[in-house]
Amino acid sequence: MSVITVEYVAQARRHQQGCEVEDLGSRRVRLSYDPDDPYAVALEVFHTDAWARWVFARSLLVHVPSRGKGLGAVHVCPAPGMPRQRVSIILRTAPGVGFELVLRRAEVDAAVDRFDHVVAIGSESEYIDWETELAALGGGEA
Repeated sequence: MSVITVEYVAQARRHQQGCEVEDLGSRRVRLSYDPDDPYAVALEVFHTDAWARWVFARSLLVHVPSRGKGLGAVHVCPAPGMPRQRVSIILRTAPGVGFELVLRRAEVDAAVDRFDHVVAIGSESEYIDWETELAALGGGEA
């Protein structure tokens, strides 16, 4: 199976502890899903002349709750002031610094649906070669 990639334009904002939120305008973003890594989604953001990439659990994009979810470098939540229409994906880039991307909820839901048609949510483990993965952990080959 091949990688599915969807591209959007998102509004970007920079958050820094103790400072006002800085509007960065629009950014091109890509969401990609590779069935060979069935639990993950890649988010790429175009900045200046290169793509920056974050990989995180696709479950963060499924049914975005009212309070958000995600620990660590990626947090997904309803966008403030537009909880039903927009989703915020907050990328923590350094302590006290966050880069927020605001996407249309319909676009995120459509991407999740496309990914789900390739590997249904809940069936991801069926697409993993567990013997190979466990052998790699032990330093051997399957």
